[in-house]
Amino acid sequence: MNNQPSNNLNQLLSENNAAKEYFMSLSEQEQGFLQQCTFDIHTVDDMYRYAKHAAKK
Repeated sequence: MNNQPSNNLNQLLSENNAAKEYFMSLSEQEQGFLQQCTFDIHTVDDMYRYAKHAAKK
């Protein structure tokens, strides 16, 4: 698993299988929210934080 920060969500998902599995487990609405924030997401922790925010919407 790669612990280096990625440039964006797409790179994170392509390089980190656990991140991709988590992303795929999210609702379509949550995935869409994360995709809108793609350039703000660089780590798995970022992704978890944004997904938690999306779930509250």
